[in-house]
Amino acid sequence: MWTPQEVAFTGSDRVVYLRSIESKQALRHVVSGEEDPFYCTALGRAIASHLPEVERNRLVQVTKLSARTAKTIGSSEQLQQVLVEAAELGYAIESDETDLGVKCIDVPIFAKK
Repeated sequence: MWTPQEVAFTGSDRVVYLRSIESKQALRHVVSGEEDPFYCTALGRAIASHLPEVERNRLVQVTKLSARTAKTIGSSEQLQQVLVEAAELGYAIESDETDLGVKCIDVPIFAKK
């Protein structure tokens, strides 16, 4: 199944979808310019997991978690664990946390230094 490809930027606790290549399937989920909380999206987690540890910890501490679905992360401890795991794996996943029936996997793309 072909799924949308997204590029996003985060400068805070939210991800902003800058570009989306739409699916040929019926499922079309992301609209350019939309925002979502970073903690319940694979995209936001992939970005946050690669922040410097001090910055990541601060972000987790100041983020107010709000359930989008019954499966959305509910505690700072869970979020910290998910971000550490994503950093170790090199990618992030989420399943039914932003919208029921939607599963995502994302990897960060680093700028050439």
